[in-house]
Amino acid sequence: MRTIPFIIGLRTIKTAIAVSLSIFLSQLLKLEYPYFVAMTAIISMDRTARLSITIGKNRVIGTFIGAIIGVLFASIDRGNPILAGIGILVIILISNQLNLPGSITVGGFVFIAIMVHIAPNITPFFYGLHRTLDSLFGALIAFIVNLTFMPGYSVKRLDDNLNKFYPSLKDTLNQIDTITLEDFKSIYKSYQAYLDEALLYKDDVISKKSHESLNNHLVQLIQYEQPLKKLELYLTSSDPNLKLILRNQIIQAL
Repeated sequence: MRTIPFIIGLRTIKTAIAVSLSIFLSQLLKLEYPYFVAMTAIISMDRTARLSITIGKNRVIGTFIGAIIGVLFASIDRGNPILAGIGILVIILISNQLNLPGSITVGGFVFIAIMVHIAPNITPFFYGLHRTLDSLFGALIAFIVNLTFMPGYSVKRLDDNLNKFYPSLKDTLNQIDTITLEDFKSIYKSYQAYLDEALLYKDDVISKKSHESLNNHLVQLIQYEQPLKKLELYLTSSDPNLKLILRNQIIQAL
C-alpha cells in the first residue's frame, strides 16, 4: 500500500495564521461575528498576495452587492419567495455585467441571509454593512499574511529548484539526436511550470534581492523557450530538410 507523505505546505501555515489573527483581532475589536472575518480570510488565502487580492475583491464586492439588493428587497417584503428568486437573478446579472463571476456565490449568501435568515429584530441595512466590513477586514488580513510570509521563502525555494533544473534543460537540447518525445514532454512540462511560477511571484516580492533573482531566472527561462519549441518541432516533424534546419538552429542556440 502506497504511503502518502505528511506535508504541511506554506499555504496551510499561512491560512492557520490568518484565521488565528482574524479571530484575535475580531475579539480585540469586539466584533459581533468573528466567523465572517475568519471565513473571508480562509477563502481569500492563496499562493500569492496578488491572487489573494483578486479573491478578496470578489468576496467584498459580492458581499456589498448581496447586501444592497437584500436591503432593497427586504424593505419591500422580507421572506417573499418570488422576490428572493428575483433578487438572486439581479445579483447574477450585476456580477456578470461587472465581469466578477466569483462574486455571485457570496452575494447570494448575503442576500438570502438578509431575506430569510436573520432575526426580525436585526436591521437589514446594518447586517449588510457589517458583513461587508467583516469581508473587507478578513480579505485585508489574508493579504497582509500572504505578503508577510510568502515572497522570500517561495522565491528562495524556486531559486534552488531552478538552479538544479537548468542542467537538465541544457542536457535536453544537447541530446537532440537521442532524446525521445516522451522525455522531452516531461522536461517541457516542468519548464512551463517553473516559468509560470516565476511569473506568478514576480509582482509579489518586496526585497530587491528577490526581485533581481526572479528577473534573472525569467531572462534565462525565456531564452530557452524558442530552442525548446524548435526541439519539439524537430522531434515531431517527418520532413528531413526541416529537421536539418531546426537541428542547426538548436545547436547554434546552445
